[in-house]
Amino acid sequence: MSKRNIVWLSLVGLIIVTSLVLTPWYISEILRYDQAESAADYGQQFGAVSAFFSGLAFLGVAIAILFQRSELETAKDQFKQQTFENTFFQLLRLHNDIVESMSVFSSGQTWIEGRRCFREFFNILSGHILHQPVGRAPEEAIKQGYAQFRNQYQDQVGHYFRNLYHIMKFIEDGKAVNPRFYAALVKAQLSSHELLLLFYDCLSDLGRKKFKPLVEQFGLLEHLPRTSLIDPNHENLYSSEAYRG
Repeated sequence: MSKRNIVWLSLVGLIIVTSLVLTPWYISEILRYDQAESAADYGQQFGAVSAFFSGLAFLGVAIAILFQRSELETAKDQFKQQTFENTFFQLLRLHNDIVESMSVFSSGQTWIEGRRCFREFFNILSGHILHQPVGRAPEEAIKQGYAQFRNQYQDQVGHYFRNLYHIMKFIEDGKAVNPRFYAALVKAQLSSHELLLLFYDCLSDLGRKKFKPLVEQFGLLEHLPRTSLIDPNHENLYSSEAYRG
């Protein structure tokens, strides 16, 4: 029971107890029969007492309605939170399923599966970015290099980043009690090479407008191994919020 409901209940209880104590005194001392001209007049004086208790009963009904409304609002909020959490954890489970289903043929002529694919993806991406023409601006080199990489592995990384984006967008739009708590759960799922690939995905034409603001808003790059970036200066392409917990 909320503090507000406890206060209301205490107030009503105080009124009822006070009424029970004062009513006999009121009847015996105030509504004295010898002050009434007739028995009818005496009986009519009880109208005030009756009206008082009728009002008290109405007050009790009103307070009961308030209690019921408060309980319904609480139940509604709890239902919304439960629905949010159920959907969130389903999305998180899907994210892990996508990671586990990944596979890539490495430069060493072997198949790599699951989360280990991201190390191979990052190495391939690094090659595309580093081989951009000399003198090209860093952001332009990243966009062009990432476009070449994504065209090659669209089926793999496209699905992965779309789902990850929808998870973060769901957290933002879901009006959770503590959205950063759920964002932290997502961060806990991301390996170092997933974060490195996310870093460059959000600097591409596809990720810059929608995903990058969410990464900065929720500090998704908090655990990014910044010393492993393709170029140390790339760190400045994000606001400092992206690296905060």
